[in-house]
Amino acid sequence: MNNKFSIGVVVAIVLQVSAFVWWTAQQAQTIEQLNQQVMELTSRMAVENDIKMQLQIVDILKTIKEHDKWLSENYSDIQDLIYFAMFTENKWADSYANDPSYVRQFGTKAPIK
Repeated sequence: MNNKFSIGVVVAIVLQVSAFVWWTAQQAQTIEQLNQQVMELTSRMAVENDIKMQLQIVDILKTIKEHDKWLSENYSDIQDLIYFAMFTENKWADSYANDPSYVRQFGTKAPIK
């Protein structure tokens, strides 16, 4: 058996092994860069989500304040309407007593039978 290798075969094997090592190092570097980019994007998205959530909370608080203002402005009107409904149902309690389709909601006076 002939154990002699030509110098060209040895050079070719060394070049292939070197190219494989270089390619593997490039792949590892690319993977590391991609991991870094993913971490940066993830942290940026988290910050953006926090900012969006804070803006939404501000909008919700503004809406709640507007609703509170509306309720406080209209509370006396609502109380007056309830008082009027109670007064009317109490006044006409006898008339509504014979109507089975009418359901009293505000009246407190029992109809006279």
